[in-house]
Amino acid sequence: MALSLSPRSLVLLGMFTALNVGDLVSTWVDLHAGLREGNPFMSMLLAQHGFGALVLYKILVIVVVSIITGALWTTRPRLVGITLLICDLLVFAAVTANVLQFPPLAAGF
Repeated sequence: MALSLSPRSLVLLGMFTALNVGDLVSTWVDLHAGLREGNPFMSMLLAQHGFGALVLYKILVIVVVSIITGALWTTRPRLVGITLLICDLLVFAAVTANVLQFPPLAAGF
């Protein structure tokens, strides 16, 4: 699967993975600082199953996006690249929001 992707798509997929890890870390930091999860679905997972459920969900999302990327690459490479870029931007926005809400940073604004 991964060998058939362009270098650009591999970078975008790697960024997607790294950004999701960043989202988990920044969420963990914010939760331990006393903030709460703003995403209702993630909040429910967290309340019912703990932080491990968030980790498993993120792993599932990364695996599914990777499989779909590999499956669509040969027939729709442009769509794959655009979709990965949009996914990266959305997760980047979530990480940025998490970081900006961190109490020591928020106090400065």
